[in-house]
Amino acid sequence: MAGIVWLLQFARNALPPFADLTLSFDGDVALHLLLGDLMIAQGGWLPTEPTNAVMEGQPFIAHEWLAEVILALSHRLFGLAGPTLLAALIVATLGVQMLRKAQRDGAGTWPAVITLVAALMVQNSHLHPRPHLVTWWFGFLFVAWCDDLRTERLTPRAWFLRSAALVVLWAQLHAGFLVIAPVLL
Repeated sequence: MAGIVWLLQFARNALPPFADLTLSFDGDVALHLLLGDLMIAQGGWLPTEPTNAVMEGQPFIAHEWLAEVILALSHRLFGLAGPTLLAALIVATLGVQMLRKAQRDGAGTWPAVITLVAALMVQNSHLHPRPHLVTWWFGFLFVAWCDDLRTERLTPRAWFLRSAALVVLWAQLHAGFLVIAPVLL
């Protein structure tokens, strides 16, 4: 069942007409691709703001630098299909992980699938190729690991090591890693 869910969700995000909508939803995709391309071309950080005439010459902090580089690389390899396929891969993987977690926690197959479909419908307007997709995925992982710690499926040491590694990676991809603070409270 998980394989079917992954395939359907991947196809839903990677094939027209939905894939076309995810790319044209807003201009952020183009901005992230441009910033990633500029960082690759320069071979590192961008010291000053490259895209905003009002802030020209001002220091630039690329807080989503790793996601932008990954998006730009996917674009270089596959054209506009690259970021779309990357987003579809993330969303499909998130869907399978949600389904498996629900089933592991005792949900039957159909209640788990119905819940997954409802969750993905709620997220639908956010499932386009931008760095925030990582926050949906990593946020789910973090909450699942907190639940595993609570139910003693994870030792405190394993939870800490996984969570620390996740946060270090997440902080390079998107500022959404800050969502862990209220989760821990």
